[in-house]
Amino acid sequence: MRKYFVIVLLVAVSLVNSCKEEKKGPAIKGTIYGANNETIYLMNLLEKNSAPDSVAINANGDFSFAPVIDQPTDYVLYLDQQNYIRLLMLPGEMVTITADASDLASSYRIEGSELNTKLREMMFHNLESTTVMDSLSMVYQSNEGSPNIQQIIARLQEESRVVFENERKYLEKIVKENTYPLISYVALSMRLANENVFDPVEDMLYFEMVDTALAAKYENSKISSLIGNFVHSVKSQIERQKTASQRLGIGAVAPEIALPNQMGDTVKLSSLRGKYVLLDFWASWCKPCRVESPTLVQAYWKYKYQGFDIYQVSLDREKADWVNGIKADRLSYWKHVSDLQFWQSSAAKLYNVRSIPANFLLDPEGKIIAVNLRGQQLLNKLEEIFAKK
Repeated sequence: MRKYFVIVLLVAVSLVNSCKEEKKGPAIKGTIYGANNETIYLMNLLEKNSAPDSVAINANGDFSFAPVIDQPTDYVLYLDQQNYIRLLMLPGEMVTITADASDLASSYRIEGSELNTKLREMMFHNLESTTVMDSLSMVYQSNEGSPNIQQIIARLQEESRVVFENERKYLEKIVKENTYPLISYVALSMRLANENVFDPVEDMLYFEMVDTALAAKYENSKISSLIGNFVHSVKSQIERQKTASQRLGIGAVAPEIALPNQMGDTVKLSSLRGKYVLLDFWASWCKPCRVESPTLVQAYWKYKYQGFDIYQVSLDREKADWVNGIKADRLSYWKHVSDLQFWQSSAAKLYNVRSIPANFLLDPEGKIIAVNLRGQQLLNKLEEIFAKK
């Protein structure tokens, strides 16, 4: 009898171990169609400066990763920097992904994770909005030489505004409901047409909501610490900006900018004193900025001989992109400067520019008289100014 009991006990232990072994396996696996023998990468976004994991996709398109996941982790799975999907992994989860190598983001399917299924819904919604924005940009490009370009721009700007507002409303609903705090965390970082959907300063309430929810559900996790530190940093920034807003308010003298132009010569903003000047922040990669270009050209030639000029600061990173953007949009008639530091631009920091296009209209004494005038608003303001002269 004792021998029988020992045998039963050994069989039971064996079964338990067998069950445990069945649960083991790669946390992330799948099939990428059309990517035979390519390399696929997995980047942990919570590990700053860490190298991505990589595996070879086999002849059948299969791949697998077995990262150690002991807390909620934010990943990007990618073939290259333009072809990727976002993943949120929880401890113990095992997901299976299928996708087409030509476009992971628009084709992927995921099983094994309710969280990632919901994340996919959100990412697809953003992708659809981005597709519409891209189509509007193409309409603009195909009509650049049209005699009705100003009417076309006005229509495109209105359609872009509606698309952006709808995307924001969709993401706001996700954040307000906060059913999945990790998805809300991703929602706060979403962009559309190279513009942040949420502004950390103006939308601080949403960031605080997500911070509180993550701290409660995933205490001491890296994601919770990350957004907690971010919220603290932005609150400190808000306090500093209270002083900055006074420094950059209507009636304040615009701070000096002295940056190199396309030829490398330093050009000061103050060199245009005596004129009405539009200080404009832009970049060649910024689609909304490029849509504004025809309005700037129109304003410049209409009021140039009445004392109007433009001082344009680029947030480009590559000189070739900057110069080519100037040439393509026919902007070479006025002053252009850049330190090619992207969002670390000294001028952008000085003027607290957090999104572009952004502009400041200065009077002949260099005082700020209007901020962020776009399209017809800019033309109306200039008409108002020069009608009095």
